[in-house]
Amino acid sequence: MRIVAFLIVSALVATSAWARLGETAAQAAKRYGPGSESRSFPGVTDYPADKVQVRMYTNGVITVYAIFFPNKSGESVIGLMMFDFPSADAQAAARPAILEANSAGEKWEGSQWTAYSRPGATAYVANMPYDDKLVLRLNEFTEFCKGIEAKGKQEEIDKTKKSVQGF
Repeated sequence: MRIVAFLIVSALVATSAWARLGETAAQAAKRYGPGSESRSFPGVTDYPADKVQVRMYTNGVITVYAIFFPNKSGESVIGLMMFDFPSADAQAAARPAILEANSAGEKWEGSQWTAYSRPGATAYVANMPYDDKLVLRLNEFTEFCKGIEAKGKQEEIDKTKKSVQGF
């Protein structure tokens, strides 16, 4: 079974145009079709679910989850993607092609097994039990999430200060 999955994924890697970090929903739909809205994102929880759109694309073998967020220009683009493969071997076989498609003309640095980075983005193989998943993330998306978190904390502080006035 692992050999069959490996061969299927290897064939897909050679012929598929992978979605790329920073692409719009329309660009991703050209590559994968319309996809479907999803609120789940297995193994990844550190994003503001109420401020982004999660879409799921599948071709029957590989499932791609993409989180769209408003970038600095206000355009909704892919800030984080997770490629879900049928096995860790299939993920390892597809990883070089996915990283290349998302290089943005830069070289990915890092170990061949776990984490990579390039100017503007990071990528990692999700930890057990998710070693069949590859996650790519724009640094701008990370900053967006941190900003949302900081704003929420500040709003909570301001609300608390206001509620205690006059005591």
